[in-house]
Amino acid sequence: MQLHLGLNESGHDMLNTYWKHLMALTCVLSFGAVNTLLADELTVADYREIQTLYGKCAAALDSGDGESYASTYTEDGVFRLNRDGVAGTPTIGHGNLVTFAERYYAGNQGNGPHWNNAIVITPTADGATGSAYFVLANVRNRGISVTGIYRDVLKKTAKGWRFASRLVEADTPADQPVELTEDDYAETHQLYPSTCGHSTSVIRWPMLTPRHWMVSFA
Repeated sequence: MQLHLGLNESGHDMLNTYWKHLMALTCVLSFGAVNTLLADELTVADYREIQTLYGKCAAALDSGDGESYASTYTEDGVFRLNRDGVAGTPTIGHGNLVTFAERYYAGNQGNGPHWNNAIVITPTADGATGSAYFVLANVRNRGISVTGIYRDVLKKTAKGWRFASRLVEADTPADQPVELTEDDYAETHQLYPSTCGHSTSVIRWPMLTPRHWMVSFA
């Protein structure tokens, strides 16, 4: 069925032109809405690349490869360590990041490896944010030097995903002395006869059991 609007040929041409413009505008608006939606999404490949970036960053720092470490950041990338609630001095730019990594390695000779865990990646309109728990081990004494969390801003560059900034929030350890009970004193005193004259200290391992005491030889 045809709808007659009482238009002459010129009127029909104007109406057709109007509908064409309206359809074109609808397509443009729809395409823009889709692009806005996709800008806040990451692909599986993006997630994998960012997770790999975390590993590359830690491995380069721990091996003293300053150039590779700095290359995990953008050219104007920023690193900052906050400790005990005090904001540290930021390290900014490729050259300074290279120097930072080289000095870090020179100070510990590879005895302070980093362990990352619980990486969370969140897409944003202009890239992504990331966070991860970290543990800085001390190989010399088989202990832990620092724990904390990374708070990162990531950008996708022509060379791939890079850290635009990394804020390290180091945990402040609780300085709480262990309170000993009479049973604790009795148990630790029983350990001393077996130390054979060595200089010792007695420590408790709460990860095993609250009542598990061990002798540590100096």
